[in-house]
Amino acid sequence: MAGTVGFQNLVKGYLVASRTTGPLVPPSHPFDKVSLEISGEQIGALLTRNREQAALFGRLGFDPEHPDKLHQALIAQARNHPCIQVEELEHDIRFVIRGTIEGPQGSADIDSLWLMEKYGTPPTARLEAVHIPSKVPSHD
Repeated sequence: MAGTVGFQNLVKGYLVASRTTGPLVPPSHPFDKVSLEISGEQIGALLTRNREQAALFGRLGFDPEHPDKLHQALIAQARNHPCIQVEELEHDIRFVIRGTIEGPQGSADIDSLWLMEKYGTPPTARLEAVHIPSKVPSHD
């Protein structure tokens, strides 16, 4: 079903989508008035399970003893950087946010993927995944 939602604007804090026949047009900052959720399990996985992600987040100064720092940095990354892709799924809308995540010891560019229920009230997006773009260097 990708390619069928065009985004107009935020009205009273809610994302307004309209059916179109054209390509998907991502909103520049879709999460200005949306609650963002990340589970503790997701933070733990980012810091320990995936070796590439754990190594990056470790270099940036994030550690499992202080998961709240990574939580706050991911929220800031999603709120402060543009949406580069949007995809309509059956019950959700997936947003890809590309931008710099700031850590205690450096920064790097990442893509964060968020799912938002189409008709959720209040609008809430939850973190689905984090990807490290292969051609984007860290900013140390």
